[in-house]
Amino acid sequence: MSVDDVKDYLMDMGLEDAIVYDDYPDAFLGISNDDRAVYSYTKMIRCLMERDRMTEEEAVEFLDFNTLCIKGDGFPIVLMEKERWL
Repeated sequence: MSVDDVKDYLMDMGLEDAIVYDDYPDAFLGISNDDRAVYSYTKMIRCLMERDRMTEEEAVEFLDFNTLCIKGDGFPIVLMEKERWL
């Protein structure tokens, strides 16, 4: 999936103003009931590891401090899957 695919999907849903994470199209899961994009934390980590050749520790640190720390109305939801924390 590409960023354009995600944006096209959101446009088709009437959500062209939804905020998306352009760097993580493969981590896109869908739309929440309050019309926000939903992403997989695990897939975001995997993307950084594969694309940017980061270790898992580097990817977690990068994601937590450079992406997830930005908050506000309409920002995407990042789903932290239970199995990651078992």
